Amino acid sequence: MSSEADFDDLVDKLGGFGKYQKRLLYLLLGPLFFIMPFPLLHQVFVLQVPDHSCVLPTDLSMESLGFKNETIYKEVMLPMAMDHTYTMAPSNCMYMNYSSDKLSTIKSRVSQLEADGTDMAEIKQFADETKQGVSEAACTEWKYDQSEFWDTAVTEENWVCEKQIYTADLFTLASVGLLVGTFIFSAIADFFGRKTSFYIGCASVIVFTLCMIPVSYSFTLFAIFKVLSSFGMMPIFQSPLSILCEISNIEKRSFVLCYGCVTWSIGQCVFPLVGWLIASWKILKAISVLPLALFFFTWKFLPESPRWLVIKGKKKEAIDILREIAETNSVVPPADLDMKIQKMVEATQEKSMGYLSLFSTKALALRTVCMT
Repeated sequence: MSSEADFDDLVDKLGGFGKYQKRLLYLLLGPLFFIMPFPLLHQVFVLQVPDHSCVLPTDLSMESLGFKNETIYKEVMLPMAMDHTYTMAPSNCMYMNYSSDKLSTIKSRVSQLEADGTDMAEIKQFADETKQGVSEAACTEWKYDQSEFWDTAVTEENWVCEKQIYTADLFTLASVGLLVGTFIFSAIADFFGRKTSFYIGCASVIVFTLCMIPVSYSFTLFAIFKVLSSFGMMPIFQSPLSILCEISNIEKRSFVLCYGCVTWSIGQCVFPLVGWLIASWKILKAISVLPLALFFFTWKFLPESPRWLVIKGKKKEAIDILREIAETNSVVPPADLDMKIQKMVEATQEKSMGYLSLFSTKALALRTVCMT
């Protein structure tokens, strides 16, 4: 019988899915999976690009020119450009840099253009004729729609027009952080343990996410912290889930996974409501990650992976955890528990380089790169 089968048989003898496992499921894994959509998905709200329009210099404003109809004002003062719906509309990024003579002509025609019965075609014709030979100037200030959010990182730093690529870059960098973090935290989990990986992941997500708030003025710093804050996302999911699954009997592992998916889905449903209620990106960012700090109080509550301890030859630590499981589940551990663990240690003593073993041969390296 393999060491894997031996361990699963031992888990059954320790209560299978008793009070110890249920405590971890309902008091740690469930709340964790409920909270995780917050740090993982809050960027959707933080990087939201609301509807916006160019704010022209004072001498070109509606008031100074005498316009009362905003549609006609934009038709005359803004060049036409393709908007996000791929239709031609007044530009949000440029405005017509009219001379004083042109502005005088526009002022003299405002009342006529806004008079009842004036055909839109006539207004367009006047606008086209007036714009001929006039240069365009870039907008430096925008007015943002606040019907959904009071502010976002985009509205605060004006990441629109020539800077609109910043938003897409940040979403991409988040994925890069997840990918790179998977390799880094896989090494941490292999060398220092699954439990350690989980808590370092929590700390990195909290610290680097909060660091993004005061440095939004610098896109470079904001982007660096965005990548770093994504490093620890995967171990927060994987470590406690894998630990609980391995100390639960085979029949209940599907229930553990299903429960995690349900609590995750509930968290996904609740998070949009939280985002709508807060409607301010800095507060939302803080609230999205600070609840993770509560899980540091579970250090004594969450066990290290017994399988990892066995693989690393840490026989005493593995036995202590398994005896605690049996005691909590009101089960008498097998009399030969020490001997069983000793045999597993001898059979599974790790001689590999952890996840680096995936690159130990050309074939394995190629498969790893392709799957990644």
